[in-house]
Amino acid sequence: MSPTFQKALDALTNQINLSTGLAHPSDFRRAIEMFQWLIDAGEDAEQDAIITYLIDKRISEEVASEIQRTYEVLRAARTTRGSKWWPD
Repeated sequence: MSPTFQKALDALTNQINLSTGLAHPSDFRRAIEMFQWLIDAGEDAEQDAIITYLIDKRISEEVASEIQRTYEVLRAARTTRGSKWWPD
């Protein structure tokens, strides 16, 4: 995981309510916007890298997993664009 990705995760976890994870619409929206920006910038994280990084930062496993899943869904959706399954 790049330093840019780590800084983005730090910024996200400083902005959201960690006791509720991404349950609040504005927190979920922040995560979506941040991950879209990272993906568009060509940033990537290996599987489970987000969970590991966030747990090392003392974020609960439940919240870290939720953030990881959100990233994976967005990354998968972005990589299908331009294929026969996602019209341009």
